[in-house]
Amino acid sequence: MTAAEAKRRWRGPVVPVLTLFNEDYSLDLGGLRRNVEYLLSAGAQVGNTVLLVCGAGGDFPVLTTEERKRVSETVMDVVGDRIPIIVGCEHTSTLTVIELAQHAREIGADAIQMCPPYYYTPSQDDVVNHFKMVSDTVDIGIVLYNTWWTAPDVGLDGLERLATLENLIGVKWSMPVNPQYQLGYDRFADKLAFIDNMVNHVYCHMQGGCAWISHVSNFWPQHDWEILKLMDAGEYQKAQQKINSFNAAFREFRREMEAQTGGEGHAIKKIMEMVGLVGGPSRPPTRYVPMSEDQRTALAAVLRDRIMV
Repeated sequence: MTAAEAKRRWRGPVVPVLTLFNEDYSLDLGGLRRNVEYLLSAGAQVGNTVLLVCGAGGDFPVLTTEERKRVSETVMDVVGDRIPIIVGCEHTSTLTVIELAQHAREIGADAIQMCPPYYYTPSQDDVVNHFKMVSDTVDIGIVLYNTWWTAPDVGLDGLERLATLENLIGVKWSMPVNPQYQLGYDRFADKLAFIDNMVNHVYCHMQGGCAWISHVSNFWPQHDWEILKLMDAGEYQKAQQKINSFNAAFREFRREMEAQTGGEGHAIKKIMEMVGLVGGPSRPPTRYVPMSEDQRTALAAVLRDRIMV
């Protein structure tokens, strides 16, 4: 897949699919299927939704390599070619990334998501070599995830080097400072498919980006589809107003829940349960922390009359 093809296919929300667990922390693949089937029944398709499988919201750090494959296979079995799929292949080992990338290619994923290796602090040359080895070994599109908070910042110079790789077709874009974030679009939006990861949907769209990360679309994809529709019509002010109408309250809820225990998916799972989808526990070290009555009441007020499942 080329960057141009990705830009045509990857539009609207990129949904970090939740990996679900039973009470004994085994994989709940049935619940996973049910949540993905909800997105299909709601209208998710090529051109308005992308699924990100086994990303951070999908608890990839607590999954084995074989479990990551099973989760990806399950999602692909449900959606087929009806929704583009990007498979998260982050790992500290380049060889494991290659193994996961080969599997993603075999099951028919559009692309894989990679970040710089973490734990051992890599040099920029190490990062480039990490991506080059994968690109040279597996013929599948690669999306760079600039995880500057867990690994070295790729930066614009690093992106310049990585953009020369044959299979680097997209970037999940985030930068520690806003001027550098903006310059990324100026320098690379014509070469790569940009996925915003800073809740800057409108700026991304205006600068030629194609999609944005949205946990909200796990339980309310219609919210993001309306934002996409408004932006495609050039109604950027209305789109921003729609973003502000819900996303600020949603971010505050996530902030409160994530202050209680680590991880990403557990906060979203609580909302999934409230709207009739499948949630449940995350794996340790993330703990299951029930919502307080005040939190439940506040969340219900935000969700009321907005979400129909």
